[in-house]
Amino acid sequence: MGQTGLKMVRRLARLGCLIWMLTGCNNTPDEIIIETPNAPATRVLRETRPTQRPVNTVAPTATTVPIRPTATPRQTPIPVKININKAGVEGLASLPRIGNVTAERIVQYRQQKGLFRNIDEIKNVAGIGDATFEAIKDRITISD
Repeated sequence: MGQTGLKMVRRLARLGCLIWMLTGCNNTPDEIIIETPNAPATRVLRETRPTQRPVNTVAPTATTVPIRPTATPRQTPIPVKININKAGVEGLASLPRIGNVTAERIVQYRQQKGLFRNIDEIKNVAGIGDATFEAIKDRITISD
């Protein structure tokens, strides 16, 4: 048998295995006769399969739904620190408990007094007290 015939035998053997795995029954014939243009007819005997379905397989039916792969647990994204010396109103407003008005006050404070020397200095801005500072202190920085 030539290479072409051998490839065909392998494909048919895989097809028989696939039919058996999907249906769980032996609907394939006991022998297959393969004819190729360059080789004489070849008889291939089907392998004997167990009559019982493997434990982890289910025969497909009209109501069978494909099983999605299990999802990996979602990881909490690491919050990006906002540089309070460089951020604009939009960036500052993305911080918890900081709205557009307070963000504008931060920018105005920075323009009038200069850059913040430490993150605690943000408490000097009207509208930012101890509670707000506690909510944002892990998400702000004064350096890159």
